[in-house]
Amino acid sequence: MKTFSTVQITSIFKIGSLAESTASYKQRLYSSLLFQSIRSLKSHYINSPLKQIANIEYNNALQVLFIVGVLDLYHDWEKNIKQFFKEENIELKKREKKDSFVDITKKTCDDALEFTIPNEIWLKIDELRQVVNAYKHGNQQSFYKLKSMFPKYFKLPRKYIIDSKTDYSLLFRITKGQFILLSKTIINFWKIINKNLQQGTSLNPPPLKLRRASEFERYAADRKG
Repeated sequence: MKTFSTVQITSIFKIGSLAESTASYKQRLYSSLLFQSIRSLKSHYINSPLKQIANIEYNNALQVLFIVGVLDLYHDWEKNIKQFFKEENIELKKREKKDSFVDITKKTCDDALEFTIPNEIWLKIDELRQVVNAYKHGNQQSFYKLKSMFPKYFKLPRKYIIDSKTDYSLLFRITKGQFILLSKTIINFWKIINKNLQQGTSLNPPPLKLRRASEFERYAADRKG
């Protein structure tokens, strides 16, 4: 287990606090601010002959919105956890065959931190990663794997053709509720880290220098006795 000094804990806590704030803002940005903007545009066509077309465009716009939101969430998390490790000189575990970035991050946290991040959070972050990969890589294994494991993220017609011209954002069906759930996972991930580091500043683990001084004092007292 890695022992943190008081200065180090303060430094990491700032990174974690910023990451949590960023995830909270992104949740609000996509699920509220931009979502309401798209809804307001739809309302202009309620009594219009173009209502049916407007509904299609509205649904397509929502799918693009939440796909972009998911990409943003995951890339922020990946960037921030790398910064977290860099600040503390924590090396990522070596990638074994079939390990994803989430896998090696979990192994690294399990080894380096003195508290545990619940497995359900790791599973949900990996689910987020798979959504991102399926969208990024398109007509490849990651797309079909996600479709098989998590059909809830897709809205596919009975007959469809996927080729180089396919707009993959329109094959996904990420709802506002699903996006909020994924974003809450990232927020909770950082909350757990921040809560434990905040407690550790004054409680556990004690600063390394103080612990060494205490051990020296006990040794000196034993020598005098």
